[in-house]
Amino acid sequence: MNRPIRILCFIAALLIACGSAYATPYTFEMGGESSIDVTKTTQGLSMWTDIYQSVSSQAFLLDVGDSFTFKFARMGTDESWINEDDLKPMEVTAYLDFDMPDITQDISGESTGFSGKFEFNQGWQVIWDDPVYVGFGDGGRFAIELSDATFSSSMWTGPHGPCWSEGDADIFATVTLEAAPSPTTAPVPEPATAVLLGLGVGLLGVTRLKRKKASEN
Repeated sequence: MNRPIRILCFIAALLIACGSAYATPYTFEMGGESSIDVTKTTQGLSMWTDIYQSVSSQAFLLDVGDSFTFKFARMGTDESWINEDDLKPMEVTAYLDFDMPDITQDISGESTGFSGKFEFNQGWQVIWDDPVYVGFGDGGRFAIELSDATFSSSMWTGPHGPCWSEGDADIFATVTLEAAPSPTTAPVPEPATAVLLGLGVGLLGVTRLKRKKASEN
């Protein structure tokens, strides 16, 4: 293998290494239509939910492997006492609305009331069936997790707690970028890549010049 070809192979290997190490971060933007459906809880411990207004303004930039957590909602109950029907798991469904990527993803969960010995402690819990993995774009993939929540009261104050309590707990959402989508247009070469390419062209030029002088002599 002559010298110019060896130089080209070396430069190609460096460019491939640089390209594989380069990952484009992705910007997520939340939409304004997120919700949690608790209508089915009326058959057990009736729950209410409130999505935080700040959710619709959330925007965050993630590299592959990075996560971002934000307050998503709060949940609670207005019921004053745990009865037998309140001990049955009830279906709840969260809907997370994204503007970027343009996706609405649902996450299923269950809410259940509980009552301790002599009904001294009462409360509720919500457990989500997550993480949920979402594909988007060309090869993009991210995970969504919602935090489980529990509220507990004592002194026979029921699942709502004392009069000054709302019997509620916060739900947090975590988004993790698993794989970035392939760019739709060719990315601009990084400075390091451009430098390597320039050096390669320069070395080839010097090699050819030396060969030309040698042949003339």
